Amino acid sequence: MTLERGASTLVTLAVLVIFGVLGGACSSAKQFLRETFTTRPTTYRATYDRIGLFHTTEAKPPQGLVLWKKKIGRRAHSEPLVDDMVVYIGSPGGSLYALHVADGRKHWTFDANCPIQSAPLANRDLVYVGCETGTLFAIDSESGFEKWKFDVGAPVRPAPMLYNESLLVLAQDGTLVSLGAMYGREEWRAKLPGPLSGSAAIEGHLLYAASKNTLFAFDLKRRVIAWRFRGNKAFSGTPAVAYERVFIGAVDGMVYSIHRETGRQVWSFKAERAIRGTPAVFDRRVFIGCEDGHLYALNIIDGKIGWRFYVGKPIRSAPIVVSDRLYFGSENRFFYSVGVDGKLRWKVQTGGGINGSAYFRKGRLFTVSADGYLYAIH
Repeated sequence: MTLERGASTLVTLAVLVIFGVLGGACSSAKQFLRETFTTRPTTYRATYDRIGLFHTTEAKPPQGLVLWKKKIGRRAHSEPLVDDMVVYIGSPGGSLYALHVADGRKHWTFDANCPIQSAPLANRDLVYVGCETGTLFAIDSESGFEKWKFDVGAPVRPAPMLYNESLLVLAQDGTLVSLGAMYGREEWRAKLPGPLSGSAAIEGHLLYAASKNTLFAFDLKRRVIAWRFRGNKAFSGTPAVAYERVFIGAVDGMVYSIHRETGRQVWSFKAERAIRGTPAVFDRRVFIGCEDGHLYALNIIDGKIGWRFYVGKPIRSAPIVVSDRLYFGSENRFFYSVGVDGKLRWKVQTGGGINGSAYFRKGRLFTVSADGYLYAIH
């Protein structure tokens, strides 16, 4: 980890020297570095569109073997994030853990002294995470020391995001604050509808989120609400954006496809019971869990059922997609691998119900169970 970053630093310095010698074009050097060396942030559900699609170069998919598990805290609500061979996970006890991917050994522990329900964000050498007192922390990813903190004023449960080199922090009450990502200075703020049902998604210059029965798009350039869509009942989870559509479920069992630019409904689907999770989108299908115990695969064009997979207990976990497989958990304490064809590949029993979104990295899956453990599955 340190070796890779050291090499990157040497290359960066070399580029700066070259640009200085060849004409002293500082602005050109900065532009070159921005385009060449800006790392892609590691975020909740892999990307800001929140569709849950993870890419891999591994020849074999995970086989359903528990490599290790680590006690995080009773009824942990934060979701794991993996960056540079370290997995980060917040705890209800107020700690952010950095654990080695290979064996779960502690890299460091940061004490926020307030419960953490937010999924972290990692970018360059910083890890950002919010907590229930309304504080957003920026933590050095190597040492675990606090770099800076910012008081948003309300619980920070949605995952932080980066947009145009600024850090967007969204609080549970709908307060949106834009900060300088390096030093945490406030740039601007806006008040969005609240309370929020989950995290936000970003596609282009539009931010998508839901509050109660309203799904809305916020224009990050003009800093105004672009459109609102109202459902019959409260929305749940985080919107997913793909194919120029926004997909989201609601507690009355409805799943909606909304045009992302206009806010107009394209189609809706009615499940038998409440939807409480976030959808995944892949191969022109929408995958979403339901309280009726089914994982549904819906056609992205018209919302018709392609197949459904039954587990016997509510599915509140947000599925993720790796290659041609879906991974998700259920209240029945099992973590599942199901093909995009709807057929079971394997399942692993944990010590409690699974409600959150898993994370995939280097052939391993990471998920949190209600027994308070973080599981690493290969």
